Amino acid sequence: MLEIKRDGELAILELARGKGNSLDASFLKGIRTEFENLRAEPPRGVVLTASGKLFCAGLDLVALKDARQEQVEELVSELADTLLEIFTFPRPVVAAINGHAVAGGALLTLACDRRLMAMGDGRWGLTESQLGLVVPASMIEMARYSLPRTVLERLLYGGQAYPAFKARDMGVLDDLLEVDELLPRAGELIEDWTPVTEAFAEIKSRLKAPTVQAMESARAADMAFVGRWFSPDVRERVGQAVERLVNRK
Repeated sequence: MLEIKRDGELAILELARGKGNSLDASFLKGIRTEFENLRAEPPRGVVLTASGKLFCAGLDLVALKDARQEQVEELVSELADTLLEIFTFPRPVVAAINGHAVAGGALLTLACDRRLMAMGDGRWGLTESQLGLVVPASMIEMARYSLPRTVLERLLYGGQAYPAFKARDMGVLDDLLEVDELLPRAGELIEDWTPVTEAFAEIKSRLKAPTVQAMESARAADMAFVGRWFSPDVRERVGQAVERLVNRK
């Protein structure tokens, strides 16, 4: 589900779970564990990317359609833990987005320090509201760090997945590149930021400390997502979305 590579001083984590790299609790735990392991001897930086034509299609709706409440609670908790682990990693983390990044996949990229995306048909968006859902509270706090208020409002309220060029123009993405240029450019960014890696770690920690505190304070409110998940209108929308996914396959 996850491939780990070394390229000189960089670690490259490649999502590799099926066609859409969709997220379940086990996959998220695997991502978090790899970042935790890297903390022991941190590389100069980490690039988070994916195999295939998609970066991440979000939560695994097919598996979640018939999930029990405790399974959805576990998933939300694991997503929050994983995002916090990436968000606080003591070295630069660059998302090299090779295709669609929506919902939970878009949140993964917001946990990173910078976002590069491939030119083409890929879309980026916080699409939860299209299913009648609300991005969990701690994750909204995280998104506030990277996005201006007006942009975040537009993303959350509308729930649209924007073409890459539009996401760049909104300030969500730092750059658009040919897909084979993503990793080299990520390496250049990491090299520019880290003339002294220990200094970077302390600066990042201090800059993000208020957001981390807000994220941790909001964790209890994350479970409101679970209540919404089991509401009749959301269940209907999720069922329709799963049907579209199945028919597409």
